[in-house]
Amino acid sequence: MNPITGFPEFAIPIAFLLGIYGLFVVFYIIWSFFNIYHLMRFGVAGFFLTTLVTVYAIGSLVLLGASGLSLLRYDWSTPFSVTAILQGPSPESLFDL
Repeated sequence: MNPITGFPEFAIPIAFLLGIYGLFVVFYIIWSFFNIYHLMRFGVAGFFLTTLVTVYAIGSLVLLGASGLSLLRYDWSTPFSVTAILQGPSPESLFDL
């Protein structure tokens, strides 16, 4: 029981944020396939369209790969305290000089 808030201590593993990131990646992949389909179906076929789709696909793979590799170094089992976030700063420390 936290003496300041009166609520019990509550901690969530950081892997919860990884799940939110995973949902974002899935949404981005679905959105990308939607966009590429419409570019290929309704775009003017030619060198520029092929180049645009290729650059978009390679750029997306590079960005998703780089973000995935940068996330590998974190310990995702570490919990963070939700109670500490919800209680906010104490009034004494707001204007601490």
